[in-house]
Amino acid sequence: MTLPATNGFALLPAVQKGTTRLAFKLWDEMRPGGPYHGAAKSLLAALKEGGARVDLLASEKSSAAAAALRSDVKFAPNGCEVHVVPATAFNSDYWLRDILLRATEIATGLPAATRTKNKEGFGKLRDWIIARFHLKQIDWPDILLDGGDSLVVDDRYWLLGAGSVSDMIRPQRGDPAWSQALAKIAHDVGRQPLVLGADSNTLSLTVRLLLSRVEEIAGLRKPGDPKGSQPAGEATVQMTTGADLSADLVPANGEKSEWAHADMVVAVTGKTDDDGSPIVLVAEPTAKICPQSKAATDAEEILGTIAKDLKAAGLKVIRNPAAYHQLGVLPYNNVIVQTDPDVVWLPTFGSDLEGMKAIDDENIRIWHDDLKFAKVIPVPGWSQLASEQQGCIRCATLPLPAT
Repeated sequence: MTLPATNGFALLPAVQKGTTRLAFKLWDEMRPGGPYHGAAKSLLAALKEGGARVDLLASEKSSAAAAALRSDVKFAPNGCEVHVVPATAFNSDYWLRDILLRATEIATGLPAATRTKNKEGFGKLRDWIIARFHLKQIDWPDILLDGGDSLVVDDRYWLLGAGSVSDMIRPQRGDPAWSQALAKIAHDVGRQPLVLGADSNTLSLTVRLLLSRVEEIAGLRKPGDPKGSQPAGEATVQMTTGADLSADLVPANGEKSEWAHADMVVAVTGKTDDDGSPIVLVAEPTAKICPQSKAATDAEEILGTIAKDLKAAGLKVIRNPAAYHQLGVLPYNNVIVQTDPDVVWLPTFGSDLEGMKAIDDENIRIWHDDLKFAKVIPVPGWSQLASEQQGCIRCATLPLPAT
């Protein structure tokens, strides 16, 4: 559903048409000798292969490493520019996608962006990016939407993770109820989102979520610890008191509980079926390479709910195989997609994790054979980041204006 635009801006679609241009922030851990250097090199080489333009954002101390990395993958300077971010603006956050939500000003067609996070340090990097790449800043002061939790399919469908709604709800602060928070987002953005998350009506899952938070508050388990009763994807804890538990974790009938960012488990393809319905991929855990079989079962249950909700809304859903590993589902759906020409950059994990080669191959087949993408470019080397930092290649990049 699309509401009348109340703010003069349209959110950028998840799939871009024409040559992709992306900002990619080089973390200190991605310099030579760092634990994530291989991941950075793999992504940069894949983007070059697919004809993308890249703007490498580097700190002063990593600028030489960024230039060397560009040279190492034989990326021409006009296809990969290195930008030195001032020390006052270069923060330690990993995921560039989340600090800005890209949009277009409807009246002029000019590129724009809104703030999404309000933590210390995010604002300075956000403001630097807006100024450096000539983006018009949008002020939506009352909502904070992570870029990885927002997937615009087309003029009809905008998918939003439940965390973006629940972030606005803290009863002890007098914040609005779920329905009011959702209405506020729809009004400010000018669109009604389809909210994706865990079905709060599932009693077994709700009990495990509640028990998990109780353990954390009692100090029996640290947030993000995969042991114990923690369900799939419940790695981030934002509550501080037991009084928050019932309102934050057990929402009313019909509402959704926060689970994972939408772009970790859902991929927008830019394709439609014969009746014009947009095609999306929803991960389906088909392998469990973690002893937490109960958490893997929870993941299957939640993703089944997400697939059902998307189908009910009128989208064509293809379930693509994935695996449950450590803290969540391996992010085969955290893809970078462009059309005209059709290119998809697909995270693969078979080179790092035993038993994943067949799942890699099936995901490649889906994009190539079922979705008819001429170029399917595997991006290996991100399994350590996926398990340690709960993100992947889409999370690490930010779409920029083509010119």
